Amino acid sequence: GGSAMTVMGIWAMVDRSGFKEIVAAHDLLHTAAYIIITVGSVLFIVGFMGCFGAIRENRPILMIFFVLILMIFLMEFICGILAFIFRKHLNEKYFLDELKDLYQGDNHTEVFTTTWNSIMITFSCCGVTGMDDFKEAVKFNALFPGFVVPEALIKKEFVVVLFQGCYNKIVDYMKEYMYLTLSLVVVVMLIEVMTREHLSNLVVGLTISSPYHSMSLTKWP
Repeated sequence: GGSAMTVMGIWAMVDRSGFKEIVAAHDLLHTAAYIIITVGSVLFIVGFMGCFGAIRENRPILMIFFVLILMIFLMEFICGILAFIFRKHLNEKYFLDELKDLYQGDNHTEVFTTTWNSIMITFSCCGVTGMDDFKEAVKFNALFPGFVVPEALIKKEFVVVLFQGCYNKIVDYMKEYMYLTLSLVVVVMLIEVMTREHLSNLVVGLTISSPYHSMSLTKWP
């Protein structure tokens, strides 16, 4: 589970389809990616400690394991809040407003512009909802008067693509990974529940069988 979260966070930071530029350009997404990587790494370490403590029947390590589990729950709660914020902000209107205000065409190295160029070419799409989005792109129209769409799309001869927006294609792309992620989360949760129950019984057993506890029972009237 921890390794899966770490891989997801790293994927968001390095994905070549354009998501790494989107993440880098937005502080909130950038922070969330690092949180996911951190939580995933911690989960991996904690999982290793739990397995090691259970195999060795080491009570101190198991107690540390339970404390770390409580801390992880808090971090997961924070990630849930961030996910809810992303859900409300990263909608079609949000991207459309960003495109109209920031997109500068093909000949610019600005992060947002190069990201959109990469996304449109990679996903074979045009704008957020279609080619009409560029009619209101302020900077694009000022820099390239008379151009209906970016020159890169014309060079690629994307005739049908001009009428296909990128938002739905990105959502579909994300859903493919989302379903896989949700499946992994369910499996990890089931494993965690079974592991906690087993380790709880183990800690109780170790406590009862400890020398100190045996002495206390012996001296009890």
